[in-house]
Amino acid sequence: MSYPSRIARTVMLAAVAAGMVNTAIAATQPTYIVKVFATGTANAVTNPMSLAFDGTDIWVSYVNSATFSGSSGSSTIIEYSTAGAVLNTYTVPGYVEGLRYDSTTGVIWAVQNPGGNSTITTIKPGSGIVTGSPVSFAVESTTRGYANVDFSGTGTYLTYTQPVNPTDPTIQKITGAPAPLVVKPILLMNATGTNIATGATDQPTLQKDPRALRGTPTKGQIVMSSATQGQLIFVANVGTPTQAVSFLNVVNAIGANVSELNDVIYNDKTSGTFFVADLGGNQIVAITATGLTANSLYGTIGSLSAFAEIDPTDGSVLPIVTDLIKPTSILFLGN
Repeated sequence: MSYPSRIARTVMLAAVAAGMVNTAIAATQPTYIVKVFATGTANAVTNPMSLAFDGTDIWVSYVNSATFSGSSGSSTIIEYSTAGAVLNTYTVPGYVEGLRYDSTTGVIWAVQNPGGNSTITTIKPGSGIVTGSPVSFAVESTTRGYANVDFSGTGTYLTYTQPVNPTDPTIQKITGAPAPLVVKPILLMNATGTNIATGATDQPTLQKDPRALRGTPTKGQIVMSSATQGQLIFVANVGTPTQAVSFLNVVNAIGANVSELNDVIYNDKTSGTFFVADLGGNQIVAITATGLTANSLYGTIGSLSAFAEIDPTDGSVLPIVTDLIKPTSILFLGN
């Protein structure tokens, strides 16, 4: 099935779905082919949460029935070949929400327990869980925790969940390792910034639900999603005296902010495969794409049950796959 880019928007999308698009026009639009990459059922695990790629293999964290604070239960991390074969399986105590590969050290980071009592487990591909894992933080909380990690730019950054007070940090930078981990605030909940869609400056951001954290095509810039509020917060020159904040409200067809904006990613190639974790469907979906515009912005949006393209100028969305039950993490492997 073929879907349009944002240029054609809703009218073209409806025509494609109805099979009424002229083939010459459709050929100029991105093409997406959807299939199931893996299911949790096949390995007696449930609730796929996060995805990572180590340069060779695809890693998936299944949180099973673990509690958000890690008070009970465990997560299963499965290493798959790109063809979907199970290579290795690891059991990690607690709720593994974030999974990322650190190419500098060559290890997978599993970020545990976003609802409190957070720790980090690292896994060395080919060797297993690193001795000393899980690693705790120097300052612990029973109500707040870490959700995701990003290694772009000049440091290691983490989203810090469930802020309450205006001066509560939402992004932290690791300043001391290996154990316990020491952090310092990079962004506070009451930060103001430039509204990308309107150009208005010194506007309040929405940061009650810090979730995803990614690098962007702009050097020294990271982006965080505030999931329930449907906002993307961009931090340029992160961690420097010239740090600057901007934000983008991601909106549905009637202009209201979406919710459950669980992950975002930029495609660095014009063709490749998006992998999307569908927690509610207990599956990983592979979306093979051609004819893309490099460095476009994509996201998983629970309120739309969709994997979608996001317009970086006005925050409007173009759904690509709309039958997901609870989409969470995204991975893109370019050709």
